[in-house]
Amino acid sequence: MKKRFLLFAFGGMLLAGLPTSLSATVIDAKTNIFVAGQDSTGINTMGGLFPTVAQTFVAGPGQTVQFSVSGVTGCGNTGVSGCVVAGTTIGADGATLSFSTGAQTGTNISALGTNGISGINFAGREMFLVGVFLDNSVPTGAGPFTPTFVSTGGTFNADTATSFPAFLTGQVFFIGDGRTGFNNAAGTVQTWAVPTNATRLFLGFADAFDNFVGPWGAYGDNTGSLNVTVSVQNGTAIPEPNTIMLVGIVLIGLVFFRKRIT
Repeated sequence: MKKRFLLFAFGGMLLAGLPTSLSATVIDAKTNIFVAGQDSTGINTMGGLFPTVAQTFVAGPGQTVQFSVSGVTGCGNTGVSGCVVAGTTIGADGATLSFSTGAQTGTNISALGTNGISGINFAGREMFLVGVFLDNSVPTGAGPFTPTFVSTGGTFNADTATSFPAFLTGQVFFIGDGRTGFNNAAGTVQTWAVPTNATRLFLGFADAFDNFVGPWGAYGDNTGSLNVTVSVQNGTAIPEPNTIMLVGIVLIGLVFFRKRIT
């Protein structure tokens, strides 16, 4: 009896140690966040790719997500039509870029008003990882209001905040590398609240023709990709296949362990 109790206690500890859901995905730098949730029929990605679902949820309160991100991207060839980076690569937090012509202000992208997705503002920073929560419907219309992110002070302090409120479904939000600080691997892991009506999370990038300013577009010259792991806590997220496989392996191991001790 004692051995059986220890067996189930051990299995319970292993399963309790798993996050509610854990999924990993590769986000190509051409991924256009502003066409998230759209049927590809008749929708122009402006040289980009349609984002795929990075995480699914059962709608409900109290869920949060965290991100682990690695990799580098680029926003085009250097020269008249490209960007010059202060450094050799652009990490997930983006960078302050300079251009030979056009806007030099950072990211200030307005929504086109038909796909149900907001724009996004971030002065002095471009080419960072973003996300958007959606419910089960295809987003349409003007979308929610455009959020503004900052590095010092302000409501959405992307570099120092350790937790964020639930952004509205359809509202594009900054993720970066998922940690406090600017491309700082030693930063504190940040937490995002999931909207209570959200059932899907999409990841991608925010780009525009005039150096990340104006209506979205100009995705075709982006290069590189990011590796993103999404973990969900405190909720009823739908486990991804990798999580289900891990649970299965644990249970099989417990069966063999039980046979050895009985």
